[in-house]
Amino acid sequence: MKFDFNKYIGKYAMHCKTEKEAVEFCKVMDKNGRVWDDGDCYTNEINYQRYKTRTCYSLNIGTFADLEYFKMKDYTILEWEDFMGFTKDSLKIGYVVQFENGVYAMFVNTLIGLVFITQDGEFVKLTDYKGSLATFSNTDIGASYSIVKVFGFSRLTMAILNITPYDRELLWERKESEKLTNQRIVDKFIIDIEDLKTKK
Repeated sequence: MKFDFNKYIGKYAMHCKTEKEAVEFCKVMDKNGRVWDDGDCYTNEINYQRYKTRTCYSLNIGTFADLEYFKMKDYTILEWEDFMGFTKDSLKIGYVVQFENGVYAMFVNTLIGLVFITQDGEFVKLTDYKGSLATFSNTDIGASYSIVKVFGFSRLTMAILNITPYDRELLWERKESEKLTNQRIVDKFIIDIEDLKTKK
């Protein structure tokens, strides 16, 4: 991913809440020619285990410490998850998503695991999705169930279980354009692929 270091010159530190975040952040530091203060590259030692969920990395001097230390030193703390984009790991129980086919579903935990359940009681397992929230090509559910929008918690207590985007903040929306292949047309409009004709 691209990260504009020029926007963060001075006393900035990056907080990584998980080891996965730390690994991704250290890869970006490497790609941008950043090194630890001893000259070693970031990916040789990500230095996460000492402080774990409180791990912070200075953006400009090649050091790391816990969150409280950088706060005490008046650093501006950035959250790496804000730069990673929205992934499966960003989902929280109670969020509402919109599938590519327009249907809304709520992310819930059930006896069969984490699923997205619609108002009609249909559900899709989280394991059917890539990290990017697009469906795997080898699943039976098809591309029309790829997630295109994620909404946060309802601000109204009475509406907390409503599977709609009403009164929920839009947290993420798929922006990239995707090539409309024959298979995607079939999945989206539920037609037989044999019915597709190409004009010459």
